[in-house]
Amino acid sequence: MFAHLHSHTEYSIADACNRIDDYIKRVKQLGQTACAITDHGVMYGVIDFYKKAREQGIKPIIGCEVYIAPTSRFEGAVKEYLDGSEKPKNTRYYHLILLAKNMTGYENLIYLCSYGYKEGFNYRPRIDKELLEEHSKGLICLSACIGGEIPMLIRQSRIQEAKEVALWYQDIFKDDFYLEVQDHGLDEELLVNKVLKEISKETNIPLVATNDVHYTLKEDVLTHDILIGNARKQNFLETGEHAYGTNEFYVKSEEEMKELFDDDIVERTQEIADKCNLTFTFHETKMPKFDVPSGYTVRSYLEKICEEGLSKFRFEDLKRAKKQLRYEIDVIENMGYLEYFLIVWDFINWSRKNGVSVGLGRGSAAGSVVSYCMDITDVNPFDYNLIFERFLNPDRKTMPDIDIDFAMENRYKTIEYVKEKYGEDNVVQIVTFGQLKAKQSIKDTARNLGVSFALANLICSWIPKDAKNLKKAIEESPQLSKAYEERSDIKQILDYAMLIEGLPRQTGVHAAGVVICDKPVHEYMPLAFNADKTGYVTQYTMTTVEELGFLKMDFLGLRTLTAIDYALYDIERNYNKKINLKEIDYADENVFRMIRTGKTTGIFQLESEGMQKCMKDSIKPTCIDDLIAGIALFRPGPMDFIPTYAKNKQNPKEITYICDKLEPILKSTYGVIVYQEQVMQIVRDLAGYSMGRSDSVRKMMSKKKEEELKKEREVFLNGLIEFQMDNKGNFVIDKNGDKIVKNKIDGCIKRGISKEIANQIFDDMIDFAKYAFNKSHAAAYAILAYQTAYLKYYYPNEYMSALMTSVIDNNDKKKVYLNETKRLGITLFSPRLDKAKDRFYPTKSGIYYALGGVSDISRDKAKMIEKLPTGETPAFIIKWLFGNRFSLAQIQSLAKAGAFDYLGVSRSGVYEYAAYHSEHKKKKNYNIAQMTLFDGEEEKMTPLGKKEWILSKKIEQEEDALGLCLSGSLIDEYAFLKNTMRTAHSGNFLSKKGYQIIVGTVVTKKEIITKKGQAMAFLDLKDDFGTFSVTVFPNLYDNVATCFSKNRALIIRGKADKDRGCVIADEIYPITDIPCDVYIEGSDLTKDEKRAIKEARKEGKKGAGHGGLFFYDAKMKKSYPIERSGLYAKTTILTDLEKVFGESKIHITVNPRFKKNHRNLFMKG
Repeated sequence: MFAHLHSHTEYSIADACNRIDDYIKRVKQLGQTACAITDHGVMYGVIDFYKKAREQGIKPIIGCEVYIAPTSRFEGAVKEYLDGSEKPKNTRYYHLILLAKNMTGYENLIYLCSYGYKEGFNYRPRIDKELLEEHSKGLICLSACIGGEIPMLIRQSRIQEAKEVALWYQDIFKDDFYLEVQDHGLDEELLVNKVLKEISKETNIPLVATNDVHYTLKEDVLTHDILIGNARKQNFLETGEHAYGTNEFYVKSEEEMKELFDDDIVERTQEIADKCNLTFTFHETKMPKFDVPSGYTVRSYLEKICEEGLSKFRFEDLKRAKKQLRYEIDVIENMGYLEYFLIVWDFINWSRKNGVSVGLGRGSAAGSVVSYCMDITDVNPFDYNLIFERFLNPDRKTMPDIDIDFAMENRYKTIEYVKEKYGEDNVVQIVTFGQLKAKQSIKDTARNLGVSFALANLICSWIPKDAKNLKKAIEESPQLSKAYEERSDIKQILDYAMLIEGLPRQTGVHAAGVVICDKPVHEYMPLAFNADKTGYVTQYTMTTVEELGFLKMDFLGLRTLTAIDYALYDIERNYNKKINLKEIDYADENVFRMIRTGKTTGIFQLESEGMQKCMKDSIKPTCIDDLIAGIALFRPGPMDFIPTYAKNKQNPKEITYICDKLEPILKSTYGVIVYQEQVMQIVRDLAGYSMGRSDSVRKMMSKKKEEELKKEREVFLNGLIEFQMDNKGNFVIDKNGDKIVKNKIDGCIKRGISKEIANQIFDDMIDFAKYAFNKSHAAAYAILAYQTAYLKYYYPNEYMSALMTSVIDNNDKKKVYLNETKRLGITLFSPRLDKAKDRFYPTKSGIYYALGGVSDISRDKAKMIEKLPTGETPAFIIKWLFGNRFSLAQIQSLAKAGAFDYLGVSRSGVYEYAAYHSEHKKKKNYNIAQMTLFDGEEEKMTPLGKKEWILSKKIEQEEDALGLCLSGSLIDEYAFLKNTMRTAHSGNFLSKKGYQIIVGTVVTKKEIITKKGQAMAFLDLKDDFGTFSVTVFPNLYDNVATCFSKNRALIIRGKADKDRGCVIADEIYPITDIPCDVYIEGSDLTKDEKRAIKEARKEGKKGAGHGGLFFYDAKMKKSYPIERSGLYAKTTILTDLEKVFGESKIHITVNPRFKKNHRNLFMKG
């Protein structure tokens, strides 16, 4: 029998495409009974491999192809002359196969893998012979491929040294060292194999035949070529070569191996497989120890904390609370999780005391009275009928999962505290894997096939936004489906792309997951570098860490908590008032009215356009319970029940229940099953289920386990009696000789509910349970949503300022909040050096833009500006900034942002003076103490007095510095025009149906040539709400191709393509080309006014539009044409007219003839 012992899976990232599922399946098809996983230097996939192999009846062998340093792991490369080459090669590592025989071997293997990163990393994670010798027990060692140390010495004709190295390995591993022979048709292997056979004879070290597996089937070589081609930036498909020289690196059969090697060295693989008997135990808790104060047990200390909370928090029924508390503590103790709760309590308690804001609760933990009394959560379960068993019950096999939200900015402090308490090596973040997505797979494949980027991008544009994978995309997209069937070149690209799609592309760090162990993590699982090589992550994913029984905590960063922190701080500063959010009125009609009107931008969980519509048109909340229901219902699936909920809420008398016992359960949600907890309560109250079993039914229904549900229906109707059994499967008998009942369920029929109604209720539960939401989670988030709404309503300046600070690095989101700030009538001031803040700064009169939000200005640099001396001249300030290590680019960014405006100097002047000073500074050294000596004269002589940039330039520079524009926009000048149209914007156009109008300025244009040789374009535009994409097909492009210069404002009529996430343009007009009629209102004209009209007339004669210039005599109330030839929407001369007459005297309207001929663009009336 043959077993594969040298096999790489997809976790040899960018090197192998042998997916674990396919590998196991192929091994089973070939009749083999065991196989190994030996990825390069890592063990990312070993647990997944182990479980899947066991499921298929295949014996899993856990291993790794480690990298071993030529000398010490602390030293670099050596030069070697391989295969007769005259040019030396830098050898940094050799390959070596290690397989775990047992748990001792596994522990040594994970130690070696971890220390390859911790001490030996040099391009690859390397160990050395010293480390290997110390950790060799329980391991089998194979000499590896032609990249192994012994084969490399042979390739250099250093045969004696190769023999000595082989004997060293034999001395360390004894009978568990083997010389590995391979034959993939490579010339180097023939020489190596010949010498290895000689060494084997001389030393009695046995030979073993392996195949270096990198892909599953022989035909998968092309997939592998694409994968390696992407990594090496080579096009193997185009050249016809294979990345590894041949197509033999696949999962071979025993027969194929015996064609290459003698039977005995092929069958020796089974001998090795028989030696490997490693097994894992899952879901066995490995909790770090929590040290309690002297005089306490773990339970008594937890009870003390809970009793203190019981007396501190409000409970209307104290007796009930105490009873529930005792019950929960008993369950927690019996399940072995007392220390878990103390660990969580400890770091939350530390966080609250050290200025790190903690969320109200997350997930099902909010249903626990223990969690509430320990201040782990901030939601009273009795207030919202939350259920502890949804969180924890004896039937649950996994550890409880208390996810915690922390303020985003300070979350790191809590993680540092946990590391300090439990040990730096005992607390490690968790790895994640970035996969090759559909579009990237297409682009990578196209590159290997030598296909143009334009065609690759076109194919990508056809992929529906919500498609799960390329196969689904072909089914769902008409364009993609048609192209796949009709064009062989596109079919080839997609076929290959589907083969690499989903492969791991790179590793990352889980945003929140941290594992906490009672000893160094590398003693339990392998470690690797994090993305920037500044720390370590587990090589196992979050799910695997939990399955192995380790304590995994999610330290989630929630931006909303940071925003609340800033808002509360600024409220206290502005109003000398300290707000305690626990004590606000949670039934404030003003707050609910604001939510009902859909004005919820910036409100936690309620700010999406769909949720705004839901609150405004359907839920119309009047209490917290409505917010809880809205958050639970507004998801794919349960959204279908929103109309029923809304209708029943408005007409409560029309609600009917098929069973009276349902009314108290469903009354709060108007007869609709919204929450998982309601499903649990129904089976308990109607059929007599226990708490634990009711949660099991809830899981069963949500996962749609058909066979189990059939059996459970019978229990729900007719009941069940279960008896206790001992370890041998015998009934447990009491002293009277009766069997002891473990669980008794009456069933609905016994409790007076007819079979027909019981069946209907069970069917309804199955329908609703597929989508029912965790009420505990919804309750915590609804309360947080209300808190943010309260702050927005009563303290809008402080709250909007805090929101913008929380997204200071996200320009698109910042624009949304900027527009909401404007809508609320809050004045937004440009950043000012004399009001320097690293964040947005609210006052009672408005909000100052954050200096820390200016391009090139970090928040640390912004804090430094706070030390700027007051009352100084612009020249002094610029010199001061240079003197404090601000670069020219940083000072010019401040100028572009308007940070010097309050000093009465132009932005262009400051911008050029900074450049002037920077150049001048190179020629002579300044003494900062003497800066003010010639400042007055210097300002007159230098560009500081220069005229301001024109508006378009000013806007461009401001957007460059801030990512948005506070001075207005080119579109703002045409507000009168937009007001005549029913326009969409970048934030909502995808949700609208039919033709719509959208206005924006051009950011980028990408022109491509179609297969038919026609030009078309993809545009990115921006408006006040963000950016949006427009596709211009050839039939329109030819007519408008000259309209797409950067920053040009366009009016676009088209339809939203949700799959592509863009507008398909039908008509395009430059906004400046819309002909307009301008009316000048006056009576007795002054000389300046007459001169301005004369200039306007000249301007009109130059135009080619259809607009006109008119004088409106206010006294006579009559209009007179001045010039009819061609004014457009906004020109420089119109701006001049406004300066002379005043804006209120200049009236601009769209030319009636144009409006009539382009009815599609304008609203009626």
